[in-house]
Amino acid sequence: MKAAIYCRVGNKEQEMQKKMDEKVKEQILAIRETGLTNMFDIPMVQRIAFDMEFWELIFFLEDHKDKYTRFILNGEE
Repeated sequence: MKAAIYCRVGNKEQEMQKKMDEKVKEQILAIRETGLTNMFDIPMVQRIAFDMEFWELIFFLEDHKDKYTRFILNGEE
């Protein structure tokens, strides 16, 4: 029973991750548009994200700094 519940939750998390990727991208671009920081200053980007209540981006940066940097450098996910 627990495995079935976990499986359903896992699938939901995968669906949410796809949706959150677009949301995270929008949040990154919104911070970039402010011009408040160098986008490679990740702690400052997280601080601005906190001030702007971009919770998804804050958590994304904790686990995916490599993906974030790649996106900043060449727009790739």
